[in-house]
Amino acid sequence: MVAAAGNEGAKPWAKITAPADANGDSTIAVGAVTSLGVRANFSSMGPSADGRIKPDLMAMGVSNVLTDVSGNPQGYAVHNGTSFATPLLAGLAACLIQARPLWPPKLIIRALRETATRFGSPDTLMGYGIPDGLLALRWELPVTSVSEPPAIALELQLVGPNPRASCDLPSRVRFSLGVGAPPSAAARVSVMDAQGRRVRELFRGVLRQGEWRQAGWNGNDDDGRVTAAGLYFIEFDAAGRHSAVRVVNLR
Repeated sequence: MVAAAGNEGAKPWAKITAPADANGDSTIAVGAVTSLGVRANFSSMGPSADGRIKPDLMAMGVSNVLTDVSGNPQGYAVHNGTSFATPLLAGLAACLIQARPLWPPKLIIRALRETATRFGSPDTLMGYGIPDGLLALRWELPVTSVSEPPAIALELQLVGPNPRASCDLPSRVRFSLGVGAPPSAAARVSVMDAQGRRVRELFRGVLRQGEWRQAGWNGNDDDGRVTAAGLYFIEFDAAGRHSAVRVVNLR
């Protein structure tokens, strides 16, 4: 997935916006540069909330020539924004996927990052820099590379009633950082509805590896209102990883 980093760089927030901050290694967050390769002041900065390099890559997002929406089929307009840089990067990624059909998305992203202008010194303003399509096409996975660290495992266990009703005890979960996790990491446990909307935040804080915490959901939202009956998910996010369990709410 290729997502715009956002146009918050010159605003008080300044940081990237969703979904450019998505967890995992399958999303490229794209910032904006001028035709000379200079970062646009409006281009959102990183890092992500859990410390990952963002944006990932940059593309031209200043004075982009676009088809006009006035209805004139011969009309063109000039606009700025990471939303106009993103399609350029998406097109390059699509070309690379077509040229290297056996590469999974993870390798497509690695090829684009590792051949970009700032791969050796990525930062929170330009990420890994501006990609080079020809170099990415010629990129090869190093044969003698240092093995990757073990994947981070999140431990999430549902221990409370499921389904739950209004007269039940809260549906409880136990959660912990598992194998491969850093010594500590920012963590968040939330209740989401079936449409992906956050209903209730159950926990936000720093977890140490091997430390177990518990949280419970009584069926209410953050404002104390009773939620509708249906399927919900208790989600655990930490150290760039995500885990979830399903809970049926019977009210």
